[in-house]
Amino acid sequence: MQKKILIILEAGKINPSGITRALIYRNLFKKNGYKCKFINRNSSLLLHIIINPPSILGFMNPRLTLNIAGKLNSIYSKIVHKYILKISEQFDIVYTSKVQDWDLIYKLKVVKKRRIVYDFGDSVWLFSNGQRFNEIISIVDTVTTDNKYVLDYVIKYNKNCVVIPDYPQLDIFDKLRVNSKKQKDKIVIGWIGSPTTLFNISLIWDVIHFLFTKYNNIHLRLVGVGKNNFLFPDYSYIDYSIRPMYNQKQMVEEVLNMDIGLFPLQNIESSVVRGVLKASVYMCGAVPVIGSAMGEMNDFIQDGQNGFLASNMDEWKTKLELLIEDKSLRERIGQNGLTTVRTSFSLDDNFDLLTKAFDKNLK
Repeated sequence: MQKKILIILEAGKINPSGITRALIYRNLFKKNGYKCKFINRNSSLLLHIIINPPSILGFMNPRLTLNIAGKLNSIYSKIVHKYILKISEQFDIVYTSKVQDWDLIYKLKVVKKRRIVYDFGDSVWLFSNGQRFNEIISIVDTVTTDNKYVLDYVIKYNKNCVVIPDYPQLDIFDKLRVNSKKQKDKIVIGWIGSPTTLFNISLIWDVIHFLFTKYNNIHLRLVGVGKNNFLFPDYSYIDYSIRPMYNQKQMVEEVLNMDIGLFPLQNIESSVVRGVLKASVYMCGAVPVIGSAMGEMNDFIQDGQNGFLASNMDEWKTKLELLIEDKSLRERIGQNGLTTVRTSFSLDDNFDLLTKAFDKNLK
């Protein structure tokens, strides 16, 4: 019997998690006989305007633009909320990926009696209304997440939890790898993220400033930072450039143009439970990654083999200098990282884990 699955996303492709936790399985769902309907809880267009206001709106007050787009998106979300509840009875399973509308999930489960597989990552419980979040993960049928550190938290409330690693889209890297060319006159030190995670760069800002006083052949590339300049650290005396937003193809192209990938994390609980997607993305591009030594990073990166781990500012400085000064080291670490992702991740295996989560017994 063909299973019908309603898949609810926060904003589709505009969020990397929308791809890696749901849309990436679209063909496999079809191939394996699932009938799926994807719905975005928020408007991708309006969120795009909020994060990256188009130049045609330049004559408008930025805060006014954000306010209008935010209110329109709120109206959109309320309409979609009602629509989802209305059609949910047509489906066997509702899979919610990174959705943080607790009222919607509660009504789907308690009022509509739907079978819910709830996917999330990061330390959602630390933010607003954490108690309500704990209630939600306790009533859904199954929880999926991306690493064992989050699993340890979830099982206190729900024993049905499945770890599904983020797949870093290696196939797309392989398609674009042949035509990629790195800069010859500059060593590009890159960071990929979002405006909400940009604050992590401040952890190593003194180190970055030092490097730019010592080396004249390096360039800092910040990808996904949005256009809210007030979020940026002080860029004085630093050769840098930014890409405010990116799509899937642009992300891959950016990584393939990097020589070193940064993954600094603040030493707080929300960082400890972060997954390793960013590190594995750098590795897909054969880019040597240096990341903070915490959480799953300690399990994933073998220091000095497939990447570097840094526990303090001295280690960040020393290991970045090693990579800047030694091209052969960059190439060796990068190739080892690429081998790691080739052997550690499988989209088919991930899909099997997801479908097993769908098949878990109702509570």
